[in-house]
Amino acid sequence: LYAAIFATGMTSNFRIINKMETLFTDNFLSHYLSDFRASSVTGIRDITLIIKSFVQELESGKIEKQKEEEIKSRFIHSFFGDVLGFNYGNSNEWQLREEKKSEVDGKKADAALGYFSSEKANDDVRVVVEIKDAKTDLDTKQNREGKHTPVEQAFSYVPKMGGNCKWVVVSNIKETRFYCSNDSSKCQVFYLKDLNTEVKRNELLLLFHKDNFVKKVGESRTELLLRKSKTFTEQNDKPIHIIDKLDNCLKRFAGFGFVDPDYLVTLYPFNILGEHVWQYSNKNLFTINREIYNLMNGVNVENNEVSFTDELKAEIEAANVIDAKTKIENAFKFLNHSLIDEITAIENYKQVEESNSKTIGFSRRHSFSFKEGEEGITKSINVLQSKECDCVSCNYRSLNFKKLLEKLKAGEGNDYLNTPEYAYGNYLTASNNFKTTYSIYKAIEKKTKGSEGSEVTYFLTKQNIKLLHNLMLDYRYADSQEILNDIKAIDLDKVIYDEIEFSVDKEVKNYLVDVKNDVLIYKLQDKIEEITFKIEKLKQLYENRGVQHFGPNLPNKLSQAYFNLYLHINRNYIVYDNFKRYKSLTEKVFKGLVTSYQTKEFGLTKFNDFFLTEAILHINPIDLEEILKTIESLTTDDDCIEKLLEKLNSFTSSYVRDTFFGYPDAEPLMKEYLNNFRFKKNFTNIFANQFIIFSRLEITKEQFVSSKKLLIKYLKVESELASFDLIHFCNFLSRKGDLFEATELIEILKIA
Repeated sequence: LYAAIFATGMTSNFRIINKMETLFTDNFLSHYLSDFRASSVTGIRDITLIIKSFVQELESGKIEKQKEEEIKSRFIHSFFGDVLGFNYGNSNEWQLREEKKSEVDGKKADAALGYFSSEKANDDVRVVVEIKDAKTDLDTKQNREGKHTPVEQAFSYVPKMGGNCKWVVVSNIKETRFYCSNDSSKCQVFYLKDLNTEVKRNELLLLFHKDNFVKKVGESRTELLLRKSKTFTEQNDKPIHIIDKLDNCLKRFAGFGFVDPDYLVTLYPFNILGEHVWQYSNKNLFTINREIYNLMNGVNVENNEVSFTDELKAEIEAANVIDAKTKIENAFKFLNHSLIDEITAIENYKQVEESNSKTIGFSRRHSFSFKEGEEGITKSINVLQSKECDCVSCNYRSLNFKKLLEKLKAGEGNDYLNTPEYAYGNYLTASNNFKTTYSIYKAIEKKTKGSEGSEVTYFLTKQNIKLLHNLMLDYRYADSQEILNDIKAIDLDKVIYDEIEFSVDKEVKNYLVDVKNDVLIYKLQDKIEEITFKIEKLKQLYENRGVQHFGPNLPNKLSQAYFNLYLHINRNYIVYDNFKRYKSLTEKVFKGLVTSYQTKEFGLTKFNDFFLTEAILHINPIDLEEILKTIESLTTDDDCIEKLLEKLNSFTSSYVRDTFFGYPDAEPLMKEYLNNFRFKKNFTNIFANQFIIFSRLEITKEQFVSSKKLLIKYLKVESELASFDLIHFCNFLSRKGDLFEATELIEILKIA
């Protein structure tokens, strides 16, 4: 009787209408899809390959040529079994049964999902499935008994399958619909070709993978979501808030300390065009996303503190954004670390585009001029506190080797300090000819492999191990060949495309590919060479009595390019600065700055301690002397000389200790680490380079007074310097001897 009533279409619960509503709105799902990770689904790589294979068959026309009986069984097993995870291969209990007979009239649904065993009387059907061939329209009445549409046919099985059947699935391979068993007017539709996209694939797995779709006792997660979605009205069914969008965009890159800002600006929600944009310049991120414009109108940053307007607070509360202040602060910090200190946002880019329709060169894909306050807004987002960094990298750069080595020594055997930072510190000091660095990286690799949220760290670890290969050729002990073979076996393409491809979003994966291929480094190398060429041409112009009335700030552009390179290597702890390309780029940049310094009017006017320190750390003394051979004096920023002298004091005091008897002696820890050839070479080069620089700075006696005593102590006990290192100190004495007292010069002569 029930089936007869259903067939007439008389019951309102089962009326069939052409215009279907979705079970879940996009706005509602956005709140859950943002946190969904495909890596949590078992066999995600195989799932993706199965979907891809079916899509290829569809596009080739193969699926449409196959009859229902030819493809039905394979599709049921592949789609519901392998993709959605319903077990069909167990001999005792399984979750997918084909040709499931009804309990009333013996008619068969193509398949059923639920809980099955060899005792058919105990079958627990939760989902009925009807499959048609690709040429069948799911809403067209079939030319068979009853003249039902495939959807009506599928729903007719529900009352015959016991009382637990809550879902109906109808598919013609090209299109698969999921209905609640009590309402055929709403369904969630998935087109096969769309399942190749990450968004739609994740939606399918979030809602209808067996882990979420059905539950033996109680409500499944999908059913809970459905019940929750019904409480959403049009008024509160709002899309994910822009704060959550920013948070979701940036937290995917956890593990990176720096991401190329030219890449970040191309990502949604900064980029809403769906095409490449060039909207980053000079620490400013430019966006035409109105949501970000509205957000920036409600956000203020003063004294590194974030505050919200009352209007934004009310909006955040209405949108139910959790920890909004923490999320926006973390987003701003990440952007700050990636050289973005301010955001420019446009309210209505189409309106600006319209008003510039006749302007030559105007493009919404680039930054463009606008009326501040009327068409857009620019705001600072700098939330980083100015404070001394105490990481091992900064200890090295401040030449505080004593502190650095004490940290590394304390980290030996401490599993909690098996971190990228400590691995990098041991790399900088070439500990045990890089064996210690290798061992820490292997511990990190073991800890992060397959760990959700650690994919970036895992990749960078594998890349760094690979980069150690040539450095570890100096390690010549029993396990050296085993280590080298292990390094040679690393395939970074396999790491990206096999191990973590489905655990990270495609934007992160694409960036990892760029990191692997040194795309950023090559891009910056090209930019550095282009700018230094222009600096040289400008110098020649002035030497030939020419004049430039306007033009770009070339020293600033060169500094920005190098700073990107510096942050990419140092913030991400990439073991790269021992390599020739990095050192040659440092030399090229410093030479470009010196050339600009020698250019009148349009050149660099003074140096800061950052670039002088980079020169000290990375340029060979012979090359540094050659670059500066025509320079008698270098003008510097305020406090630059004091900062460099502090580094000299840290350098000399790291080597010297006062004994119980009152005379100086070499620090045993320094002597131990200086047995590593590469660290010793860097150490002696740093000594020589400091005095190449100091001999050209206007140092006063008052500034130098605190450095002399430590320097003389160091000269008394050091045993590492060769004559070619000391000659640069000798040149410093010749130029700056008046910084010393006569007794101090005599003491130095006695040491010599």
